[in-house]
Order: sequence, then structure tokens, then C-alpha cells
Amino acid sequence: MAPLLSYAVRPAVFRWLHLAPLLLCLGALFAQAQQAEEELLPLDDLSHVRQGSLALASPAWQGLKLSPAVATRVHMQVTGLVARVRVEQRFTNPSDQWVNGTYLFPLPEQTAVDSLRLVVGERVIEGQIQPRDTARALYQQAKREGKKASLVSQQRPNLFTNQVANIGPGETLRIELEYQQIVPYQGGQFSLRFPMTLTPRYMPGQPLKVQFNSLGWAQDRDQVPDASLISPPLKHPDAPPGAVALKVEILAGMPLEGIVSPYHRVQIAEQADHHYQVRLQETEAANRDFVLNWRPRADSRPTAALFSQVQGNEQYGLLMLMPPSSEQPQVQAREVVFVLDTSGSMASASILQAKAALAMGIRDLSPLDYFNLIEFSSQARALWREPQGVNADSVAEALDFIDGLDAEGGTEMAAALALALDDRRQTGLLRQVVFITDGAVGNEEALMTYIRRHLGQSRLFTVGIGAAPNSYFMTEAAEAGRGTFTFIGDLGQVQGSMQQLLDKLRYPALTEVFAQFGGKVESYPSVLPDLYLGEPVMVSFRQQAGSGQVKLGGVYDGLPWAVSLPLEPQAEASGLDKLWARHKIAQLSRERRQGDNPEYYNRQIERVAMRHQIVSEFTSLVALDVTPSRPAREPAADRAVPNAVPQGLDTQRVFGGLPVGATSLRQHLLIALLLLAMCLPFWMLRYD
Repeated sequence: MAPLLSYAVRPAVFRWLHLAPLLLCLGALFAQAQQAEEELLPLDDLSHVRQGSLALASPAWQGLKLSPAVATRVHMQVTGLVARVRVEQRFTNPSDQWVNGTYLFPLPEQTAVDSLRLVVGERVIEGQIQPRDTARALYQQAKREGKKASLVSQQRPNLFTNQVANIGPGETLRIELEYQQIVPYQGGQFSLRFPMTLTPRYMPGQPLKVQFNSLGWAQDRDQVPDASLISPPLKHPDAPPGAVALKVEILAGMPLEGIVSPYHRVQIAEQADHHYQVRLQETEAANRDFVLNWRPRADSRPTAALFSQVQGNEQYGLLMLMPPSSEQPQVQAREVVFVLDTSGSMASASILQAKAALAMGIRDLSPLDYFNLIEFSSQARALWREPQGVNADSVAEALDFIDGLDAEGGTEMAAALALALDDRRQTGLLRQVVFITDGAVGNEEALMTYIRRHLGQSRLFTVGIGAAPNSYFMTEAAEAGRGTFTFIGDLGQVQGSMQQLLDKLRYPALTEVFAQFGGKVESYPSVLPDLYLGEPVMVSFRQQAGSGQVKLGGVYDGLPWAVSLPLEPQAEASGLDKLWARHKIAQLSRERRQGDNPEYYNRQIERVAMRHQIVSEFTSLVALDVTPSRPAREPAADRAVPNAVPQGLDTQRVFGGLPVGATSLRQHLLIALLLLAMCLPFWMLRYD
């Protein structure tokens, strides 16, 4: 009987003894991960990337230590249509260890980044443009050899990383970055935008592999292969945000009126005739984009402008021309599809802005129109199977539908685009899609390719919502959809911004737009988009130096329209060659989405960027010291940059139930424990 008794006792006792070592190991690992997280900076959500938060690391520490941004300064000088911007940040290593740091920061899309300086003490280390792989190899070699180095790389046209190697104990370094951009002009006003943060991006697809040493909160995925590079950790929501000091000088050449910053308090002074200086009233938290708008005085508003730069026997130019405008809106029946993003990143203030904008669009519809609503997060759904005519009942049902919407879940934008661009009914009506979102996705290329292939006769208008929408995606999606991009930063702007958009939807567009130059000219965009109310024709070109003329025209309200202008520059400008190169690279990227030979376009992009010395997808800026500063026996390690939570972001809606700052290791341990718990009953049955 003893053997039977021993066998009976075994499942009651010994099976737990078999599990004890495994449970103890998992428990210890979980406790270690939790302790490490508590000692690390709270790696919160990944939301917006704030400038100036550099995370430092060393093998001697158990976690990250934040390098305080001693100063973040931005100087912007606007001359005509062109802005030259210098961004300066000072970082301090507060520890007694050698450290490395990596930070991710946003810039406006279509900027030409061309200058990097790393300043340590009295020494200035100038950056050089190199092919991306070459620059990375040079940086890694300098880092291993204990030399100070900095590497600036483009992850998206509006998203860059800067890696800094070998920061000494107690040392302060300064990073200076410069870029050039065109200042947009439409609706009678100029608008300059400087992004200070990023919205967390949704990463669709399946993980490529488990990554325990990733610098980002997201794993690389089949639809977003670089997810780990564009998902920096965030500070705790209660942590004090970084700060920024900003100055804008406007050399307008004409009297201005109505200089306004809609989101920040500023001081405005006229330094001399038509020379204006704008400063932030005080150092501001860098948790939302800075926007500055100004209007030329009514009697000075430009109808045409030409800026030129001559280099050798080549002339680079930037041409702007205002097309005619109608006195009355075009009355015609339309099919309007409104699409609303209700994902987690849209929670709080963003969803309120979006719902207000959507309701305004519904109320503005004409009785001749048909319309439908689509909302999406992890899935997409339409209010009706077919568009409905505009009447009291359909409008009331739509407004009730909007009132009941809330923001949570993922951002499966492809499903929403598939519904919105489905034009199988072929009604013959003018079809307009109004897409309201923060654009917080990582698979931009796939989505823009889908838009180009499935647009048909529709027109796509994007409306950016929140403190820091993904303006690169929103602008390029609107370009692919032959529509426009509208930015709404807070509830106070809904009325004015939406009214401008609704006017564009009602008034006739200038279609079949063309630019004909007299000689051999390379101009971009190569195919000019449709133009809507208040929008100018904007062309960046390169030609042989000398005079000539250009003919601009199109079809307006059913009738041909054209005008000829001499190519005699009204003003000299610098950096137009780099802006032209940036526009050419953007065009090559669009053609790559449609072509079947991506390697050809990749080589062309690198060639253009190297010739014109700008950062691109395939070129980087690298600054290398020549003398080692870190002793060979002292270790240093790379870590990511925690960024501040953007204004209005609800981190619980974005990241769900996991605590802010949960690392991938802790997530994997949680999953392992859950799987173990699920398997226990089946394992125990073996002995029963």
C-alpha cells in the first residue's frame, strides 16, 4: 500500500515542488523588472516627442537618468517665403559616469536640414553630410574609440533622431541644428509652424521578432519595420515638461497686420520698417506645436512673387501666384463622406475638437447633397450602408451618432480608407472625403500608396486635430488625394478653420493646373495639384541662368485661365537650391510608391541629397571629434530619450491598462505568467 500512498501524495505535493523553481524565477524576474522600472525615469507613453529631453545611461546605473535641458532656444528668420531656422539645445550629464544619449525630435515636413554643430566647451565640431550607412559606421567607430560624436538621421520627413556619444561626467554640450523651409501662404495669410512634440503613433502589423534591447516602446512590425526607432519612451505625465525659448524675425518687405500666435503668448515689436520681431512672453512648456500667422495689409497682399538664387550657370527659383477667385460659391450636388478617427490618441481635447468640426460640417451641407459618416479605431464602421440625402431626419440621426462617439482603441486607418474611397455606386456627383484625425500612424507609406491607387474620382481633404498631429502624413495624404490639409489646434479654432475648409469644398477649384517654361526647366511638383479657394500656385524650379518666362494656367469654373510672367526675380534669396532638392526628393518618393523599381529611386534620392548637402532618407549629418575624450577603461552605453506627454493626451486611452512606463520586458513577463496560469490545469490533470 505504501507505493500507492506515495503516488497519491505526489500530485498533491510534489507537482507544486516541481513548479516552485520556475515560479520563483519568474517572480524574481518580474520583481526585478518592476524595481528597474521604478528606478528608471517613468517611461510613460510614447506620445509626443518633446524637444530637449535627453536620456542618459551607463552600465554603472540600474536605470536611465534624465539630462536636464539647460536651455532650448529656437531662432527663426523669415525673408519673403523662406524661413531659416536654428535650433539650439544644451544638455548636462549630471552623473560621474560616461554616457551616451539618443533623442527623437520633430521638424516641419519639407524642411531641408543641412547644418549640425556639436559644441563642447570652447570647441565646435562641424557636421558633414554622408551616405547614411557611411555616417553610421563613422559614428559607431568614434563612439568605440571614446571620441565625441553626433549623428542626425531622418526617420520620416518630419521626424529625426540625434545620437550623441561620450558625454563626460558633469559635462555640458550644445547641439545646434539648422534647416530651411518654405512659409506657406494661403487664405491671405502666412503661417509658420514649429513642432515641439509628437503624437504617439499606432503601429499595425505583426512583430518581426522579440526585442528586449529596443530603444523604443514598440517592436518592429511587418507593416512598420522601423517601429522601434519612432517610438521613444515618455516622461511620467506628472513630470515637469521641458521648456523652450523662441524668437521669430520677419523681414516682410511690406506692412503687416494681425500677427497672431493662436496657442502661445507672444510679444510683438516692429524693429524697423517692415521688420518685425516676435518672442514668446516667457519660456514655454514644449508640449504643443508653435504656430505664428501674419497677414499683409490689405493693399499689400501679394498676387505674385518670384525669388531667385544663381549658382554658377544655374538659377534656382521659387514662384508663387494667386489664381482668380469666384465671388459666389458653386452650387452643385455633392457626395460628402466624413471620416472620424476615434482611436485612443484622440481622447480628451482632441475628440471634442473633432466632434465639433464634424458637426459643423454636417450642418453646412446643402439639400442637394448626399452624405455618410465613418468612424474608426480598431475597426471601421459606416453610419449607413448607402449615402443619405440631406434632410432634417438624416442630419438629426448623424448628430446623435456623433454625440455617442468616444475615443479608444487602435488606429486601423486602412479599413476606414477602404470604406471611404469605395465609389462603386458611380453616382456622377462630385465626391469629397473629409478625413478628421491626428494622423498618429507609423505605416504612412502603405496608406499613401493605397490612397493613390484607390482614389478614383474622389477628393480627399485631411483635417489635423490635436496639439501635434502627424503633419507629414496629413499633408502627403491630401496631396495624394488631390485635396487640402487643415490644422485645428484647439476648440477655439474649430469655427474659423472649418469655415475655411467648407468654403473650399463649395467654391470651384482651379483644375488641370500647368506651368510651362520657355526653356529647359526642372520644376516641382512635376504635376501641379488642384487649387482651392485662397491657395496659390507654388513652383520650385531650376533652369539655366538667364531671363525667360513662365505660363501658368488651368481650368477655372469650366473656362480656361492662363497668365504669363517674366522670370525676372523680384528678390534674391539663399538656400533655394536646397529647397528645390527637397521638393525633388519628395517627388521621387511619390514616384517610388507607384513604381516597381524602388532601388532606382533610392539611388536617385541619395544622389540629389549628397549633391545639395541635405539630410534625407539615405543621407545623414555626422559630427566627429578627432581626439578621444573618454578613457578606454571607462564604459558608456546608449539609451533612448524619454519625451514629455503632449498637452491633452490621455495616456490610459493610448496605452491601455499597462502602467505608464511599462517596458517590453515587463509585458513579456506578464504574458508568460498568464500563459503559465492557463496551462496549470492541464498539467495537473496528468496526475489525476
